[in-house]
Amino acid sequence: MTWNRYNRRSFLRSRADEAWNTFFLGQGWLVVRFSLQQVTAQPQSCCRAIAQVLHQLLADPLLLKPFEEVPELVPMPRWTEAEARQMLARERVLSE
Repeated sequence: MTWNRYNRRSFLRSRADEAWNTFFLGQGWLVVRFSLQQVTAQPQSCCRAIAQVLHQLLADPLLLKPFEEVPELVPMPRWTEAEARQMLARERVLSE
């Protein structure tokens, strides 16, 4: 199976996605996910979300101080394999 970026680890419940998580979690890392839309439209809220994770780990309230006025990150559902395939098909049509 070779298709573009939409298949990699992006869609919900993909084996590659689970392998990615398992690898990093097994190395003692945390996995924090943001969509491209969240990063481009809400960069400060993404930073706030990271600060919240660090606060939970380190219990350091100063980590949250710079983000007091930053809105919470708007959650986005992860796409399914079917949605990833639809995006790929749409992208192919648009690139022709």
